[in-house]
Amino acid sequence: IPYLSKEESIQLIRDAASVLADGGLLYLSTMEADYTTSGYQTSSYGDTVYVYYHEEGYLTKALHENGYSILHLSRNTYQLGSDTITDLLIVARK
Repeated sequence: IPYLSKEESIQLIRDAASVLADGGLLYLSTMEADYTTSGYQTSSYGDTVYVYYHEEGYLTKALHENGYSILHLSRNTYQLGSDTITDLLIVARK
């Protein structure tokens, strides 16, 4: 969800809850960092895109508020040049 804002991500969680059958799964993957550090980045291909960073706290809160239980939450951290990147992966069941 790195191309969705905080508000759009929370809305995605709400919308998925309204269409998923009971027991349905929702998989979220994003880069984790302080949301306020979101901004334009240039890809290795030279494209400029706006990348939103997300925080576990408001994502898991939105999941719980919309009737999900979290089955899996993990982080993968790696180096990209001089930057440390953390990928946040969440699997939740409705």
